[in-house]
Amino acid sequence: MGEFKLDYLSNLTANRANELSLVLSAMGIPHSVIEKSDKNFSLKVEKGFEDRAIEEIRLYEEENKRNITRGYLKPANQGFNPFIFSMTIAFFALLFVFQSFLYSLDYYKLFLEIGNASSQDILKGEIWRCVTSITLHVDLGHFLSNAFIGSLILYFLFCDSGIGIGLFFFLLSGFLGNLSGAFIHPQEFHSVGASGAIFGAFGILTALRIIEARNIQKKSFFVQVGSAIAFLSLFGLEEFSDVTGHILGLLCGFILGFALQQVIKWKENKALQFISGFLSIVVIILSWIKALY
Repeated sequence: MGEFKLDYLSNLTANRANELSLVLSAMGIPHSVIEKSDKNFSLKVEKGFEDRAIEEIRLYEEENKRNITRGYLKPANQGFNPFIFSMTIAFFALLFVFQSFLYSLDYYKLFLEIGNASSQDILKGEIWRCVTSITLHVDLGHFLSNAFIGSLILYFLFCDSGIGIGLFFFLLSGFLGNLSGAFIHPQEFHSVGASGAIFGAFGILTALRIIEARNIQKKSFFVQVGSAIAFLSLFGLEEFSDVTGHILGLLCGFILGFALQQVIKWKENKALQFISGFLSIVVIILSWIKALY
């Protein structure tokens, strides 16, 4: 047997060697896996089959690239990401500092008045309320409950999309949920809190999971939608909560998930991540400036 003369078929990990070995076995190409050390493997292909092996692996690699681009497959799970987790915690920590600062002011109720998602005011053109209301909470308990659930949901969203893009779509889902809620409640209706955006983020994740598995598991749609309904039932239908806002946030996020899938291909673009995150922060700041002045 002659050794396969391709760089990417030497110095392989055990998983990679086994993966390519399965490809060759499926095509009936005689070969063997050579273990050079605990973490170093290579493949040998029987003489006369080298060209065919090269072609089959090339086709396999190209098909995988197409499937990842289409959203059928994802790169291997990298496991827990401490950086993304710390950034998620930092986001809610900053929101906590902002909330604590507002709570310390004697005129906190004024901020609730000018920043809440008032349906009538939004319909009159004060659309910045769709953003400012996301950063406001009635009390500390309200904030902590959203922060606990939200940190988990945002962590997985950031892992899928990157921090900047994920933050932008998180904010956009909350904005659209509040805006559509104003049309559902044209009469006087007020709401505050990040829960609509959190449900939007969960809707985005639901859509992404459906897209990823659509060619792998036919029942995926019903499984993922069932999970979204269960999440809504557990956390979104509590007494005195904005049930309509939660449902609309979930639906808006679900739709945005299909748009996000087209953006994820640029996930590794650091400039795009920075611009998306920076734009999200600017929108929040400008919304509050508009509300105050």
